[in-house]
Amino acid sequence: SYLMISSIQRCLFWETVKDAAAQVDKDGKLVKIADTGLAMWVPSVMVEGELTEEDVNNGSICYLAPVDDSASVNIFTWGEDMDLVGLVKYYAGNGVEDAEVVVINGIKAVMAGDEENDCIVIDYPMDNGSVLEFSFCPASDEDFAQVALAGIDVRCVDTRLCRINGEGDNMGLFDKKFCDFCGKKIGLLGNKKLEDGNMCRECASKLSPWFSDRRHSTKADIQAQLDYREENREKVAAFNATRTIGEYYKLMVDEEQKKFMVTNAYDLEKANPDVLDYSQARGCELNIEETRFEKKRQNSDGSYVSYNPPRFNYSYNFQVRILVDHPFFDKIEYSLSNGPVDNGEQPASPNSGWRTSRNEFKIFKTSGYYDFLEMGNEIKALIDGMVSGGGEDEPAAPVLMAVTCPKCGASTIPDAFGCCEYCGGAIYG
Repeated sequence: SYLMISSIQRCLFWETVKDAAAQVDKDGKLVKIADTGLAMWVPSVMVEGELTEEDVNNGSICYLAPVDDSASVNIFTWGEDMDLVGLVKYYAGNGVEDAEVVVINGIKAVMAGDEENDCIVIDYPMDNGSVLEFSFCPASDEDFAQVALAGIDVRCVDTRLCRINGEGDNMGLFDKKFCDFCGKKIGLLGNKKLEDGNMCRECASKLSPWFSDRRHSTKADIQAQLDYREENREKVAAFNATRTIGEYYKLMVDEEQKKFMVTNAYDLEKANPDVLDYSQARGCELNIEETRFEKKRQNSDGSYVSYNPPRFNYSYNFQVRILVDHPFFDKIEYSLSNGPVDNGEQPASPNSGWRTSRNEFKIFKTSGYYDFLEMGNEIKALIDGMVSGGGEDEPAAPVLMAVTCPKCGASTIPDAFGCCEYCGGAIYG
């Protein structure tokens, strides 16, 4: 579910940060932002950079940075048909759980953290449906965070141009926050919000990697999981892997103790992967995602056109989902192939799912595809065996795949001798 805007509005007014701004830079000044009708307080150390024609075409309005490029403020426009609700949904749909509505000098906006780029962004939905975004980087730098705090003073200075409305009370947008578990001060981008509290990034890293409902968990819920995770360390120390399946993420099994784990870590003691009993397994699913890209050729004038008939490159991404009965998560989901497997121009049959195994004859271009199908079958047979309470289930019988005959061009299933069923020509050599 998406955040309720009415319950999360917080506000900032210039009066609350002007003293901090003076301490950061007494020579800072209010600068108008192009033709937006808005102005922003800018520290004197920030110098406006030159925008290229491409930058402007991509929506950039202004770029500010000190001479050493150690930080930046980027102002640009993007999107269409966006409002406050749409922005919060946009961020939630892209995995940003902590986006929230704020009110800055009476103007409503959405604030979110961009951890991948170490930035904090402030988005203002305009009346034409586009978004005016202020991006402050790096948010993890405590000194620059103070500059950003003061620099976030965006205000409407020309009501004829400024088309953003909103109002609110001063509720202390940037009050200092402390982790409810270790007591440490939380940085500008380090807060991992709970339903009734705050959590620092370090404490959040101790949670299970398969846990995904932190935002709607209480402090009591999280404390219970942290206690469980500490107890899990003893299980990791006692775990003796007798069987391992996978190249990237690995399903590791202790057949003597009837326990299993899934991890991509080399240092198990540090990673502390969740150790589960066979009895907690509930099933296994495989999803194969096909992506098709058209190949094109270049004309003499430099343009690219389709082949006749069109030609395509195929790739496949293998996703494993192990269903489990666990107090803190109900599935272990990961990429078996760690990204797409390139098959060149040879299409495969992703709809055959778990019950497809390696062809009797190896097709060179699709060997990676069959490797992961076989690996998936092995994982499913093992998990199904745990669910049934017995040993490993027998793998499914191989399913022969249709290929294109290089001699006659027909779509054929090779016979026992590896020959086309129509023209008799050799398929593989």
